[in-house]
Amino acid sequence: MEWVSLEQNMQALLSVLLLYCTAPLPNFFRLWSFPKQYGYELSYHCHRHAQIVASCSRDVFVPLMAAISFMPMLMDWQKRQIESFDWHAKVLTKTSIHHQ
Repeated sequence: MEWVSLEQNMQALLSVLLLYCTAPLPNFFRLWSFPKQYGYELSYHCHRHAQIVASCSRDVFVPLMAAISFMPMLMDWQKRQIESFDWHAKVLTKTSIHHQ
């Protein structure tokens, strides 16, 4: 349940950051599949299947973290363009997830 909660918060954070971001995204920027799509929250009878699913799901958290880590750089670029733009407050208001 903790992993599901973590992923949901990460998805919510990323979607809100993308919503408020007007900075130009690089042409190569693409979102990957989300970890839950690999089935890590399900139960498996075979230990080997559980290991494979857990590994795939874990590996997909990396691009999700990378996308979220990339967004503050874009938001800071946007802040330099529009000084009154306070993305921290907007994200906190929309998601109730603190930026720290």
